[in-house]
Amino acid sequence: MLGAEYNGTDPYGFMPLARVVEYFDNYVERFDLPVHRGVEVFSVEKTIDGYLVQTSGGNYEAHNVVIATGLYQSPKIPRLSEGIPSDILQIHSMDYKNPASLPDGAVLVVGTGQSGAQIAEELYQSGRKVYLSIGSAGRVPRRYRGRKINDWFTRIGMFDTKVESLKSPAEMYRPHPQISGKNGGESLNLHQFARDGVVLLGHVRDARDGRPHHCFRLERDACQG
Repeated sequence: MLGAEYNGTDPYGFMPLARVVEYFDNYVERFDLPVHRGVEVFSVEKTIDGYLVQTSGGNYEAHNVVIATGLYQSPKIPRLSEGIPSDILQIHSMDYKNPASLPDGAVLVVGTGQSGAQIAEELYQSGRKVYLSIGSAGRVPRRYRGRKINDWFTRIGMFDTKVESLKSPAEMYRPHPQISGKNGGESLNLHQFARDGVVLLGHVRDARDGRPHHCFRLERDACQG
């Protein structure tokens, strides 16, 4: 972060949640930034001199506005969820808290992006029977030759890729790969999940007769309930 570069002894280590929060709090205090928390932005409108920002905490006029909500600020619930009986709890990853917050019994985790893989790992290590429906996210190691994988991505210029150089605009929305698990940021590994007893399934394509239907990844037409 500009003006607050890391100056500790482990630049390629894993910073726990409490340290991340502390880092940002210190940054705000150091530069005396007027941060407003819990404010909802209703609209951003272009004006002659800049922008008018209307929020739950009042209106603001600004010459520049940075929108940094990311790609995943709103949950996306597939329509197939409507085919699952109402007595089966369905929650989005953003609403998941911990294994104890779920009813007793086996759990189907749909998707193997960062969140899905981390949740599946926590669930089966807590003693739950876990079925994991594999998504299209790839996998990279958390560290390689003593450096974080994101450091290597930066060095080879991956983060400098421009939209116009992509083969298709759809590539902007490709899922991020599985990278970091717990215990100091260890690599996630679906092969290890399977060895530990997780049942790996194909993509969920539909839900009929009260149960999901999966398609095998290598045989798109081979589906099962």
